[in-house]
Amino acid sequence: MKRNLLYVSLVLVFSFALAVPSALAQTVLSFSSTIVPVRPEGTAEAVGQTVIANSANGATIKATSTLSLTYSAAIANAPSGAVPLADFVSCVPVALCTNASVTASGKVLTISWSADTAITAGNTITVSGVRINANAVGAGNSITSSGSSAVPIAFSTTNPITFTSANSATVATVGKTATTVSFSVNQLTSAPIGPGSIVTCVGANASADFDIDVLENYPTALTTLADEQSLAPLGNPKAAGGLVTNGSNILVTLSGIPSGVTITPGAPVSCVAFNVANPLPEAACAGGTLAVAAAVASKVTGGVQSFFYQVTADTQTVIESVDLPFTAASGSLKAGLVPNVITATVSLVDASPSVATDEPSFTGNEGALAAINLADCVTDILLPYVTNFTLSGGTAAADFYDTGIVISNTTMDPFVSGGASPQAGSCTLTLFPSSGAAGIAWTSAAVPAGGQLGVDVGAVPGWAGLTGYIIGTCNFQNAHSLVAVYDNAGIGSPTFAYGYVGLIIPNPSLVARSPANSGKGESLGE
Repeated sequence: MKRNLLYVSLVLVFSFALAVPSALAQTVLSFSSTIVPVRPEGTAEAVGQTVIANSANGATIKATSTLSLTYSAAIANAPSGAVPLADFVSCVPVALCTNASVTASGKVLTISWSADTAITAGNTITVSGVRINANAVGAGNSITSSGSSAVPIAFSTTNPITFTSANSATVATVGKTATTVSFSVNQLTSAPIGPGSIVTCVGANASADFDIDVLENYPTALTTLADEQSLAPLGNPKAAGGLVTNGSNILVTLSGIPSGVTITPGAPVSCVAFNVANPLPEAACAGGTLAVAAAVASKVTGGVQSFFYQVTADTQTVIESVDLPFTAASGSLKAGLVPNVITATVSLVDASPSVATDEPSFTGNEGALAAINLADCVTDILLPYVTNFTLSGGTAAADFYDTGIVISNTTMDPFVSGGASPQAGSCTLTLFPSSGAAGIAWTSAAVPAGGQLGVDVGAVPGWAGLTGYIIGTCNFQNAHSLVAVYDNAGIGSPTFAYGYVGLIIPNPSLVARSPANSGKGESLGE
C-alpha cells in the first residue's frame, strides 16, 4: 500500500515537473510611470510615460497577442488606423518592437504583435507621446493608465501575459489654471496699472494705459512649440493627420469698445520670479526668458478686438510672467455709453484657434478684468446740508428756513490755451432726507455753456419741508455751485444766512466711492 502511494506521488511530481517549462514561457509585467502636471484648459495635453517591465526569463509573446493601456480619459491624438509602433512606443531591446504595431481609439491604446517575439527579464516597453483631454478630467484629478492583455486561446496556458499587483500607474495630475491674470505694475512704481480711464468728451489726445500681467502658476504652464515637440515624437499623429503645431499662446480679447476708441499694444516685458504679494516695477523686473512675439491685432468687430501673442521662449523650470501693456486713445465720444467698461479676457490658445487639428489645443479662459472705464462728461456735486423748514404755528424768523442753490456751467472761459470745451446739459439733483427715507430726484432743463441754474429747495416738488443732503450730476464738465441757507423764508428779509461752496465728487465710474476710497480726491472745487 505504501509503495502504491509512493508511486502515485512520484507520478504527480513528475507530471508537475513536465509542466514547469511551459509555465516559464509566461510574460510577467509591472508598471511604473512619470507623473507630469497638465493644464485643465488643455484638450490635448501630453501625459507622462508608462514603463512596462517584464520580470520573467525566456518568455515568448505569441503572434496576435495584444497589450492594451486604458487611460482614464480620452486619447486626444489617437490615429485613424494602425501606425508604426515607434510613434508611441519604444522597446528595450529594439527587437521587442520589430513585429508590433499600435492602434488607439477612445481611451485605449493597443500594441499588437504579428509574429512570435522573445521577451526576457529586464526588457521594457515604454509608452509615451500620448495626449489626453485634461479639460474633461477637471482640475485636482489624476490621469491613470492601466494594463490588460489578450493571447490566442491556444496559448493562454503556455504563453500568458500576466501582471503583478501593480498593473496601473498615474501618468499626470490636472493642476490649477495655468496662469493667474492681473493688472501689472507701473514702469516706475510698484502701483498696479489699471483699469485705464477715458472721459467721453475729451479730445483725440486723450489716452488710457493699462497693463495685464500673465503669471505662470507652475514652471511648465506656458510652453513653446519646441517644448511641446519634446513631449511627443514629431511623427505622433493626431486623428486628422496633423502634427504638434504650436505651444501655448496668449489671446487678449477686449470687448465693449465703442466707436472712436483705438487700442494699441505695447512691447511685452518678461519677468522672472514674479512675486504677486510684492510686485516689482517692470523696470526692475527684466531678465526673464519667457518671451512672446509682438501682438497680432484683429479688426474691431462689434466692439470686440483681439490681440494674439505667440510664446517664443520659456524656461520650463522657473515660474515666470509676461506683462502686456496697452494704450487706448479716443476722439470725442457720445454721452451715455453703455456698457461703460471695456473688458479684457485672457485665454490660452493654439496657433490657429479655428483649425481643429492644431495640437495642443485649449478651451476656457484664464481670467477677465475691467481694462478701461469709460466715463461720461459730467460733474458730480455734493451739497452736504440743505433744508426747507417751517415750524407749525411759528411766528419768529427762526421758524422758517429755506435753501437756495446756484449751479454755474463754467465751460465758457477766457483761456485760449487749455480752456474748457463749451458743453450744455441738464442737472439731476437728488435730495436724501435726514430721516433716512429714499432720495427724491429732480431734473432741470438744459443749462447752456456759461449759464446758471437757480434752485429753491422749497419749490421743488416733493422737497418741501425736508432737511438732508443733495447729490447732483450735471451733464457737463466744470460745474460749480454755491449754496445759501437763510431764515425768515417767505416772511420777510433774512435775519440770518450762511453759505458754502458745493463739493466736487470725483467721477464715481473712475474713482469708486467705496470705504477704501471715500474722500480721496474730493475738494472744494477743481
